[in-house]
Amino acid sequence: MWIRRLQAEGIRNLKPFDLECGSSLNLIYGGNGAGKTSFLEAIYFLHRGNTFRGKKAGGIRTFGAERCFVQCWLEDQNGFVWRGKQVCGNTLSEAPQESFPKPRGFMVRLISDSIYQLVEGSPELRRRFIDWNLFHVEPGYGKLMRQYRRTASQRNAWLRAGAWGPAVWDQHYVALCRRVEQYRQAFCDALNERLADMSSGLAVCEGGLKLKWLAGFNSETLEVDLQRMHAADKKRGFTFLSPDRTDFQVLAPKRPGLGSRGENKTAAILLQLVASRVMSGDNRTDIWLVDDLGSELAAENAQSLLQHILQQGQQVFLTALKPETVDVGRLFHVEQGIVQEKILA
Repeated sequence: MWIRRLQAEGIRNLKPFDLECGSSLNLIYGGNGAGKTSFLEAIYFLHRGNTFRGKKAGGIRTFGAERCFVQCWLEDQNGFVWRGKQVCGNTLSEAPQESFPKPRGFMVRLISDSIYQLVEGSPELRRRFIDWNLFHVEPGYGKLMRQYRRTASQRNAWLRAGAWGPAVWDQHYVALCRRVEQYRQAFCDALNERLADMSSGLAVCEGGLKLKWLAGFNSETLEVDLQRMHAADKKRGFTFLSPDRTDFQVLAPKRPGLGSRGENKTAAILLQLVASRVMSGDNRTDIWLVDDLGSELAAENAQSLLQHILQQGQQVFLTALKPETVDVGRLFHVEQGIVQEKILA
C-alpha cells in the first residue's frame, strides 16, 4: 500500500499543498529550515496521530492556523484507493481531534536524525521499539500488555498500602511476566537471525552485528524471587523484578561497548530494516520516511543503507539538501514552506 496523493494544511511552517506522490522513491530537497522534515512529519502524523519531534518543538499545528489536517489517498496492489484523514485539535496538542481507521498494510517507518538513540539511549526506547513491532505482528500482544500493566499496578498499590495479607497478585503477575518476556525474547532472536547477514556487507559493521538479550528477571525462579524480595519491594513501593527492566545490547565483534555516533546510527537503521523484514518477510510493504540520512555517515555507508531501504520499502520519502543522483520517482523542492514538484529531466 502506498500514498498516491497527499494533501495537508496548517502543518508547522508548510504552506497548504496537494501533491501526487511516486510509488517508489520521492526525494524532498531544500535548504535548512525550509520544511523538509515537516513534510515527513505530516505523513508520520497521518499514520500515528502524533509527531516524532520532542516537546521542545511544540505542537504540529501552525500557530494561528484555522485548520490543521493531513489527508491522503492510499492505493493497494489491486488498485483499490482508500481515503484517510487526520485532523489536529484546536490547541497546540499533537493529539488528533479526528482520525481514520488504518487499512491493513498501511505501515510507516521513520529514520530520523536522532535514530542513534535506539542504540545508545535509555533501555525504555529499546523496549518500546520491540513492543511497537510486536503490537503490529502479534494480534494478542496489545491485550497481554494491558493485562500486565493492570496487574503490576495492582500489585504495586498493594505494596504501597503495606502488603498486608496473602500475595494474591503474585501467581497472575508471574504468568504475565513470563508471557511478555517470551514474546520479546522471541522477537529479539528473530532480529538477531537477520541482523548479522544484513550488517556484514557494511564496512562500518565489519564482522556483522548481533544482539545480546538482557532479561529483567529469571523466568524459572521468578515466583520464589518475588517472595525473597518481598520486604525490599514493600519498602520501595513497587515490584523490582519485572519486564520493565529488560533490555538488549547491539554488539560488534571488533569493538567493545558503544561505537561512534555514525556506527550507532548505522546499527539503529539496520534494526529498523530487520524489524520490517521480520514483520513482512520478503514483501515490500512499508512506507519509509528517511530524514537526513547522510548526516554523520560516510557517503559509501549512506548509499549502501539507502539501497537496503529501497529494497525493503514499497515507498520511500527521502530528504536531502540537494537533488541526489539516485533513481527518483518524484522530485519535490521545499523553500520557505512552499512544496513544489520539480519535473525530472
